[in-house]
Amino acid sequence: MWCLSFSITPSSQWVVTLSILEHSPSTWIDSRLIVEEPSPRSAPVTPMPSSLIDAPIPEQPSSNARNKANKKRSKPKPAISLRLKSGNFQLSPLGSHSQIEVALEDSMMGPSLQYE
Repeated sequence: MWCLSFSITPSSQWVVTLSILEHSPSTWIDSRLIVEEPSPRSAPVTPMPSSLIDAPIPEQPSSNARNKANKKRSKPKPAISLRLKSGNFQLSPLGSHSQIEVALEDSMMGPSLQYE
């Protein structure tokens, strides 16, 4: 079993840590963590407050304004890609090699992890 975590080091650097958990067999790892911008369809739906249900419906923007807004939204940010590799050692739940830590800065897009 695995644990993937995001944290901040004492030097204020964002890192991703992949740890192998207790009772797991030792193993080599060579993987890539890819974080893509969420699509608008996958955004959670917020229920409308009951006080707004009977409120007048605001005037809709013109179709030209909607098309411009859709074009801006249709260009997603490039994915953040971080390589997680154990290198010359196996990850082992016991011992000094139980985790891999990678700085977000190691990815060109890593510092932009915080999406709107």
